[in-house]
Parts: sequence; structure tokens; C-alpha cells
Amino acid sequence: GIEFPQQVYYVRQKLAPWVKENFGLEIIEIHPKEPFGLQVKKHGVPFVPVGRWCCRTLKKEPFYLWLKEKGIKYIDLYQGYTVDEILRFKNARRKVKSYARKFGVKIVHLYAPLIEHGITEEEALKLTKEHGLYNELYNHFNRTGCYLCPFQTLDNWRALYWNFPRLFNTAKKLEEMSIKEHGKRFLPDYTLAELERRFKLEKRQSKLFEFVREGV
Repeated sequence: GIEFPQQVYYVRQKLAPWVKENFGLEIIEIHPKEPFGLQVKKHGVPFVPVGRWCCRTLKKEPFYLWLKEKGIKYIDLYQGYTVDEILRFKNARRKVKSYARKFGVKIVHLYAPLIEHGITEEEALKLTKEHGLYNELYNHFNRTGCYLCPFQTLDNWRALYWNFPRLFNTAKKLEEMSIKEHGKRFLPDYTLAELERRFKLEKRQSKLFEFVREGV
């Protein structure tokens, strides 16, 4: 995916050593054959509600192609759904098995350990803190997926703009290219340039409100 640099650092410097120490396993990074920027130039940016091609080309296909190259035909797949997401897991369960078969891979067992143990998202986050695995991105976001995911909330776009302006600007430039060449943008109601103006206006209004309140 199009991960936060902080996420990549977290996996390499914190999570991978912990997994190695506690389970004796290595974390393997798998990358798509084409970088995201080139894919955007070809197809335009992924968009809401039906243009989410990115999950397929950046995550699913590279994973199953890697399995195929390694000659791995049977796997047990573990997914991180919590009890708050049981319906999502049930829907994904049917799709993921049929998708894997396209690449000659059979998912023997599909597990959701957090659901099996009755763990909620809040409890899962608490566990990361208890084991020294807390991800600092959760100080700003309720999810830590791709930083330019079109399905993230407006609050997450706002947090991205104020806390990670370079990443927001990268997303904005990709969208501008996409609009010019394909007429596609991330969101149906506004462009990221329009969101940027909105967030700046919100900030000015907030400062004005504080000034008036202090004056009173």
C-alpha cells in the first residue's frame, strides 16, 4: 500500500524485531511491480465509491503473485479483524478464497484471532500499549491504512493536512494529475485543493473564536 513513512519505520524497527524475538519469524515486505505513481498515471487515482483498484494492484495481486513465484499453493491466512468487524470479516471470507483461486492458491484455513478471542478495536489498541507495540500514528488517526485512501474520513484527511502536510501535498499533486489526464479525483464532493482551503478557513475561524472568547 501507500504507507506512512512512520508506518514503515514502525514495522521495520519495532514490530519486526518483536516478532523475531517472540516467535522466531521474519516479516517479509512484498512490493507491487509498478509504483503507485505510474499506476495513477495510467488509471487515475482510486476514488469513492467504486474505483478502489488500489487494494487489488498494491496488496492482493503482489501477495498472491509472490506465493505463486515461491510455488506455495496452500496457505493458512490470518487477518486482523476485531469483534467490531464481524460482518466485514464474513464478507471478506467469501471473497478472499475465490480471489486466491485465480492465482492457483488455496486458502486452507482463514483465521481472525481477535474475533475468536472476543477482542474489540479498543482492547486491541490497549494490548499494543501493554506489549510496547503502540503505533504513534494512532495519536492522530483511528485507522492506519494508506495515507491517501479515498475511503478515510474527513477527520482523517484533516489530520493528514495538519500533521503530515508533505504527504497531503503529495496526494494533492497526484490528484491534480489524475484530474487533468483522467478526470478522476479521490472524493465525489470536493478535490483535495478544495479541502485544503476549507481546513485553512477552519483554522482561521478557530483562532478568531479563541480571540473573541479571550476578549470576553
